[in-house]
Amino acid sequence: MKNLKKIFINLLIIIALFSCLGNVIFAYPTQHPLAWDNYRQGSTQEKDCNRLRRGIGEIKNSSDPDVQKQRIQEIFVEYVYRGRQMPSVEPEFILELCSIISRIPNPEIKLLIFTRILFPLLHMQLIYDKYRANRWTDRETERGDNYTFNKRIWCDLYRVLKSKKGVCRNFANVIKVIFDLIEIPNVLVYTDDHIFNAYLNLQWRVCDLTWEINGEITVLLPQDEWYPLPYLLFPPFGYWQLTGGYLGGYLDYAFKPEESITIISVAPKDYSKPYNTVVSNNPRACLQVNFNSAYNRRKTVVIVNGRPTSKKVFSEDIRSLFS
Repeated sequence: MKNLKKIFINLLIIIALFSCLGNVIFAYPTQHPLAWDNYRQGSTQEKDCNRLRRGIGEIKNSSDPDVQKQRIQEIFVEYVYRGRQMPSVEPEFILELCSIISRIPNPEIKLLIFTRILFPLLHMQLIYDKYRANRWTDRETERGDNYTFNKRIWCDLYRVLKSKKGVCRNFANVIKVIFDLIEIPNVLVYTDDHIFNAYLNLQWRVCDLTWEINGEITVLLPQDEWYPLPYLLFPPFGYWQLTGGYLGGYLDYAFKPEESITIISVAPKDYSKPYNTVVSNNPRACLQVNFNSAYNRRKTVVIVNGRPTSKKVFSEDIRSLFS
């Protein structure tokens, strides 16, 4: 009887040790952005590239939104759930896909292709690598490079997609180029120690490639008010407000209340200016999100030409505000 009890106790100890060890082994990678546990190597075979190229071409050539959505879902299931060999996200291939997508007139379909096809391809093939990114920065510092905004984001696109590595700034610049090419209104969001993207689809939605959040159900901040029926019927004429008083928005639950957050929309004429001037050194136009402890809510200040403005921001002219 004593032997059985001893065996039972030892068995429990072994199970507990394996449980703890298993948690360390399997949970540790998920605490890191774009971890190896999700990594899948893409194929450079032309047949694999052609398959996806044809699929997106079929979506472009269709004029029926229901047919387009069905085809997008089929491609999504094929690569994400059934594990078909996906094409490698090489720079030239991604740019070719963006060229096809840009010719689709329906912005809803463009966004679906991005969130269901392009985004999964990217996040499953890219790895967060701070060492590699620091080496890039060190080399630029040694050469005394002072890249323009346009050169910086395109440089990041090529070296990230070639190496399949980078950090949040590099990933955000890759997404910035893609959104620009497929003509989706977008902004860069800077916090104290993180950079990611957001795009406009009635609300500003999060696209954080570093943490694999594609924005389909994740808004930047929740809306303060319930819109009346006319807004639901005619959204372009509704009032857009980037303030939130309730938990649920990405800036509410993912960042500390006191964290400094700046949301920058880069005007086309600023692409030729130095990157640091456009982004870091008092951007000409941006949204500053601050936490108001008195009301326990976020408050947004719109900056235009370096000065706060009280102008209400509407969905239909959010782009012109920063042009």
